[in-house]
Amino acid sequence: MNYTVAIFAFVTIGIAAAAPAPELTWPGFRGHEMSGVAPKATLPDQWTTTQNVKWAAPIAGNGWSSPIVWGDTVYVTTAIGAKEFKKPSTGLFGNDYIAELQAQGISGEELMKRVQARDNEMPGEAAALRYMLYAIDAATGKTKWEREAVKMVPGGGRHRKNTFATETPFTDGERLYVSFGQNVGIFVFSMAGQPLWKKQWTPQPIYLDFGTASSPIVHDGRLYLVHDSEQLSYITALDAKTGDELWKTERPATGQPKSSWMTPFVWKHPGRTEIVTTGHGFVISYGLDGKELWRISGMAMAT
Repeated sequence: MNYTVAIFAFVTIGIAAAAPAPELTWPGFRGHEMSGVAPKATLPDQWTTTQNVKWAAPIAGNGWSSPIVWGDTVYVTTAIGAKEFKKPSTGLFGNDYIAELQAQGISGEELMKRVQARDNEMPGEAAALRYMLYAIDAATGKTKWEREAVKMVPGGGRHRKNTFATETPFTDGERLYVSFGQNVGIFVFSMAGQPLWKKQWTPQPIYLDFGTASSPIVHDGRLYLVHDSEQLSYITALDAKTGDELWKTERPATGQPKSSWMTPFVWKHPGRTEIVTTGHGFVISYGLDGKELWRISGMAMAT
């Protein structure tokens, strides 16, 4: 049996039926302008599986992507496998297990083999997965429709503290931009679920096969994606309507790891609009033409 992703709708949230006001939508990762703030929301300060919950909808598979909201619909992604995924657990990315093995005198190749066997799910183990998008009625929790974006063996592994559907989708009210990371691809649908276009890339190695997590961002008709891997790192802008590549800028291959799991931030201020990104050991801002505007370098930092 696969994991279940549950979507909870609190009774205090209002949903507009059509042409939703911005404050009644949640278009992507961390909401409007990635602020994490819903200014007019009146959420309860406590809840359980039944208290202050209007409905709960089980979703097949395994996914840590955030749900997004547009109008009367909640959209969420998941990855469905033919068998149960490895389960997450407490502890810091296997460091506790590594210490335990070292205390037993196990080191080197055998240590890494055991850690990977416990903590990672590799493509051969996962087999072909169904990468799914669900549209849920915000008032009732009923599934309006579901779409299989792609069925394929993932292009890389994942740590059991990650999933194969961790990237949060994005909507601009015209289209749904559904990413499953650089090693699977991005799939774009109409608001009614009609496939419009897709783009896939050659899989790249991610640090220790931790998996991917960088979410897409759309601004002013452009889709921005960061693809940082151990072998090739770049930021790219695609035409949101067609998927055509507008520009692609290589990113520094510095720090350890070279991979990152960050989502680009579109920073609008009186002087200009910038695309600000982080990596291990740097912060870089790009202009709308893809050219670097400024950089701050320093110690490796978390993304």
